[in-house]
Formats: sequence, structure tokens, C-alpha cells
Amino acid sequence: MRALSPRALVLLGAVASPGLVALRAGGEPVLFVARRCPGQSTAPFIGIDDHQAGRDVAQRLLAGGAQRLAVVHGPLFSSATAERLAGFRAAAGERLASADVLSAPGLDHFAIGATAAQTLVRAK
Repeated sequence: MRALSPRALVLLGAVASPGLVALRAGGEPVLFVARRCPGQSTAPFIGIDDHQAGRDVAQRLLAGGAQRLAVVHGPLFSSATAERLAGFRAAAGERLASADVLSAPGLDHFAIGATAAQTLVRAK
């Protein structure tokens, strides 16, 4: 990318890595989209308020009469995932038992969801 002399780099869904550290240290202007810069929340960012999005989901479920809440999430290295989970937990409060916050190892979101669903069904 540097050979093309870009004026700025736009990164969608960046995750912590040695390459990202080197890029940031190189001084090129970088704009983060969808996920904040790992480890530097003040870096230029365009995206939604993920904490509020998580709150909105929990509030909608509760307003619709949900009696028991559960949340399944992927790895928490993504600022979007971590902030949405925090917002959901904040709005759900005591309606969300710690046993009903589930994840599984790996990056395959389908497999994470399937494993968590099996856990929830067995616990019912």
C-alpha cells in the first residue's frame, strides 16, 4: 500500500496484530471503521455506538415481555463485540444470569452459536 503513496488508509474491522502496531508507528493517517483501533480508543473512528446498540437489544427484548435472557457472543478481542455485550448486560441487569452469557472457543460464529444453544437447551 505504501508504494501507492495513499493519503490515508481505511481499515474495516481491525484487530490487534504486529502489523497494525507497525502501521500505526509508521505515522500514516489511518481511519478505523466498524471497530475502534485496538489499544487506542482515541484513533479516528467511524461506526455506531456499540454499547448503546447492546442496550437497545436488551431493552427491546424486555419491553416485548422476555422473561429470561441469554446472550451468545464471539471472541471479545473485537471492540464491537465487547461493547455490545457490555451494553446488553447493563440494560438486562439481574434478568441476565452469568450462566446465560455464553461463548465458545474459535472464530466460527456458527459453531459458537451451536455450542452455546446446546448448553442453553441442556440447562433448561
